[in-house]
Amino acid sequence: MRNGAVRQQPPGDNRIEMLYAQLRACSSPEAYREGVRGAAARARASVPIVDLVHRTPAYNLTTLIGLLERERFQAPVLLFERGLDAQGTPFVHHECATAALGAACTALFSLPDCSGSPTAHRQLLADLVGLWLIAAVATAGGTEDQVLRDLARGMGPWMVPQGWAGRLLQVDSGEAFHPHGMVVALVREAVAERAPGLKLRVVRQALEALDVCSGAQYPQLWRRALAFVVGADLHQDPLGRLHAEYHAHRESPASRHRRAVDFIYREAIPTYHSVRD
Repeated sequence: MRNGAVRQQPPGDNRIEMLYAQLRACSSPEAYREGVRGAAARARASVPIVDLVHRTPAYNLTTLIGLLERERFQAPVLLFERGLDAQGTPFVHHECATAALGAACTALFSLPDCSGSPTAHRQLLADLVGLWLIAAVATAGGTEDQVLRDLARGMGPWMVPQGWAGRLLQVDSGEAFHPHGMVVALVREAVAERAPGLKLRVVRQALEALDVCSGAQYPQLWRRALAFVVGADLHQDPLGRLHAEYHAHRESPASRHRRAVDFIYREAIPTYHSVRD
């Protein structure tokens, strides 16, 4: 996100209409009508609701498009989403609108549209995030790092590396690893700050995301950033959930978290200590 492309004007009515046209194309008529009905009022609410558990994609996307149209990127949102546990247990928490958009991207990315294909949803989400980033930076001025961190926190471990769609988060990853760099900040938001926090399951999901995105730029840099963030959490919170889970599964060869445990032992702990020392 370090290029001149973000220094543009907020999206005009024609771009908002383009998003609605895309949404209409990938939604059933009933879902689209439900989504647009009252969408403006929902986006104007003091605390809008984005419900990724009970509401249709069209309903949530019209709410988010309305927030984009009103430039409410940091508006407080009541976010319903599924947790990172095996059951996907629903939970509700407060977030900002940008993080809610990130959560919607992860939740809706693989859902089929009315024709049974996920392609249209993916293009709509890509365009929505692109316009959101442009508008958030253009209206807030110089806050692109915070916008990206909020988006990564909402996306969770599938942000790694460079988001669920690599072309969206154009972070300058070409620089050498730095423990306070932007890549580390995004990984920390995605795997440690996303509610309900860092666990072995989240580490495993982040590693799986790295597998999927193995063709992205600088995969080893993103992996080392993940190792540093996990190692730091383990060291700095000896009474935390990750520390307890790691030691509980470390001596179990058949553990379902074997890959995450091995990553922590072989990469995360050594990386954190090498950088700290």
